[in-house]
Amino acid sequence: AAAGAATAVATPVVMAKEKGVAGFFVGLVSGGVAGFALGFGGTAAGVAQATRGTINTFDACSSAGKVWDQERGSWVDDHCNLADFERR
Repeated sequence: AAAGAATAVATPVVMAKEKGVAGFFVGLVSGGVAGFALGFGGTAAGVAQATRGTINTFDACSSAGKVWDQERGSWVDDHCNLADFERR
């Protein structure tokens, strides 16, 4: 949101210095569009990450008695059946 606001304010100022009054209005429109896009994109990314975190939290809480297997990328049982291990 801060980047969007900064863009919306800075673009008209920079364009006014470069091209005068006409540049200010061009910068006002382009800065407004860019500011909105940056704000919207940041908000969408934040919502997506919060959703992923919520889903992963439920997955982790429902995995009691299991450990994370980095190679498989999933939860696995946290026990070893010695009889099965001996047969191998």
